[in-house]
Amino acid sequence: MTPRAPVLACLLALALSPVVLSIAGADAGGFGMFTRPMRYRVSILVERPGRPAARVPIASLAPHMSRDARRVLGPADRWTLGETNASLLAGGLDDLGELVCGLRPAATAVRVALERQSLSGTAWPSVRRSVACR
Repeated sequence: MTPRAPVLACLLALALSPVVLSIAGADAGGFGMFTRPMRYRVSILVERPGRPAARVPIASLAPHMSRDARRVLGPADRWTLGETNASLLAGGLDDLGELVCGLRPAATAVRVALERQSLSGTAWPSVRRSVACR
């Protein structure tokens, strides 16, 4: 065996291990551990006394959000890509509801929903929050 053969064997093993792990169904070490391609969208409804719930366009909140929040939420009125963004949003829906409460003084409550689905269209569990405005 030439000195190059062991090096080539190690490189081949490193290159193929994620493929083998992915085929075997393992998350750790496989390609699936890095991302789960998905689409998401956010809907915001504001409730006011004596009136039907009204949709709040995310663009109307943009002046009150940070640059990073605008990047994540800006396109979320419609289906958009981003597993990491969807994961971040899932933990911040209450904060988003509180922001809308602060900007809409007549609101009694705000309902925020995060819908997620795979790229093939398979629905993933939605995350819904309702925030009572003070």
